Amino acid sequence: LAFKLKYELLLSFDDVPLKGMTMSRNDDKPPPVARKKFDDDSVEINPTALLKEQIRLLSLAVLALWAWCALAFVPFSLLAVSGATAAALYLNAHAATELLRMEIRRASAEMHRRGLAHYLPAALRAALLEGPTVDEWMADSSFIDEWRFLALYFVPGLDGAGRARAVAALPERHRRV
Repeated sequence: LAFKLKYELLLSFDDVPLKGMTMSRNDDKPPPVARKKFDDDSVEINPTALLKEQIRLLSLAVLALWAWCALAFVPFSLLAVSGATAAALYLNAHAATELLRMEIRRASAEMHRRGLAHYLPAALRAALLEGPTVDEWMADSSFIDEWRFLALYFVPGLDGAGRARAVAALPERHRRV
């Protein structure tokens, strides 16, 4: 009831006839008190107290508004930072994907231009491209003559002692293999 009464007084302050009141700065004495009747009770209205109460209420309203803005700003800024981060990550992933596509196209074009053998080590490339083909290598009798001692390990019924005697009969270069 007291709050309602103060609120009604604040709203009806302009309606109260205050005769003989001056609000100049030269007055040293407090302004006179106006009276208004509410349900047969007389209420004293002190304009200075009313103004102080109005200032206090407005200050609280401004403070509440600033607090609301601060509390609303934090989630909004977090949302904005999250959105900006997501957009930056998306753009970064898109740029990386485009770079990868360009590199694959470039490597594919170079591979078609130079050939796959260009990427082999030099020794392997020389052995494959400049040496004999597999058919020539296998058809040549020197291959069989050179590596026939390896057949000792595939002879059925030859035990370890017999194999050791056969290896001992081989020339030195074949025993080292």
